[in-house]
Amino acid sequence: MSDYIERHDCVAEIITELPGSGNIPQFCFPLSQKYGRYELMVKFSPVNGERDWIGMFDSYGYGHSGIYTLPHVSNLLVIAKGSGYLVDVDSPQKTHIWEPIFPIQGCIVIRDQMLVVLHDYTSILAFDPGGEKWRIKDLVSTDLKVLESSDKLLRGEASLNGRDARFTVMLRQVNMKQSKSIK
Repeated sequence: MSDYIERHDCVAEIITELPGSGNIPQFCFPLSQKYGRYELMVKFSPVNGERDWIGMFDSYGYGHSGIYTLPHVSNLLVIAKGSGYLVDVDSPQKTHIWEPIFPIQGCIVIRDQMLVVLHDYTSILAFDPGGEKWRIKDLVSTDLKVLESSDKLLRGEASLNGRDARFTVMLRQVNMKQSKSIK
């Protein structure tokens, strides 16, 4: 998980409480929700002169949280306890839920291949600039964890029919499937 991201166009940082002073705009996500329980708060500081703002992200699940830069889109990916959001730092109103799998239990960005790899408890899914590149559904019974990643492979462990199992996914050999693009 990353608590702090610095890019050419912004800085994003997970915060645990709202600033006591200042007049920083706050946006609740999903946008239809105005009050409630928020699992994650992130302060965004665009470098283009726009004002800082705070995103308050709700979750419909449990599990993984973090902020990720994506190698092929200008948005940031915020994961709040398993719920994914694509954040437009310059236009917070364009931020939207992005959950190609749910709950998101892990995210790995493999820059050499321009891949974003997400996983839940049983499946792994990869996106590239063209959209969904491949998906391995029901790889294991439960508790999938990616322990190691490189530009060539993913290694992990999980439970398969009640037994501990290890797996390796060779990234260049996975069947390719075009589908939805990240927007």
